[in-house]
Amino acid sequence: MEGIDWIGENGPVLLVCLAIIQLYKKPFYFYVYILGIVVNSLSNVVLKRCFREPRPNDSNKSTFYIEQKYGKENIEDKRYGMPSGHSQSVLFTTVFLFTVTRKWWIFLLCLIISAITLYQRIKSSSHSLVQVAVGSILGAVVGFVFYKYGVYNIPKHIQKKIEDNAPF
Repeated sequence: MEGIDWIGENGPVLLVCLAIIQLYKKPFYFYVYILGIVVNSLSNVVLKRCFREPRPNDSNKSTFYIEQKYGKENIEDKRYGMPSGHSQSVLFTTVFLFTVTRKWWIFLLCLIISAITLYQRIKSSSHSLVQVAVGSILGAVVGFVFYKYGVYNIPKHIQKKIEDNAPF
């Protein structure tokens, strides 16, 4: 189970690495993806501060662990669980990467890593089922919105060459 826990804890990083590998030949989508990661992460922080819903394991022990890991000044951002940042991140990457590449093997790999991540967040009591569900939905929506943003803006970045009007 340690391997599953490791994948679940590091799911967002694994999927970002996969996205970088897959998008390096599509620079415009790569830039849109990076912008999307930033917006997705910032929206998670803002929503956690708005909802202020504690994590299921919010006890003195978990607060002490968070203080040790992130420092006392950063405890506010880490103790709230709604929405799950891990869930939001993995679903953002899964949806964005599949809609850009349309490769089923990528979708299945991302889905497996995402499912393990969601399972690990609930199993470790880092998040409740609702927190994970809300994070997943939000991440999927943001991923699709950024894909559509890329599709809408890509024609603006393609310049017509002189040879395009040649008779042959």
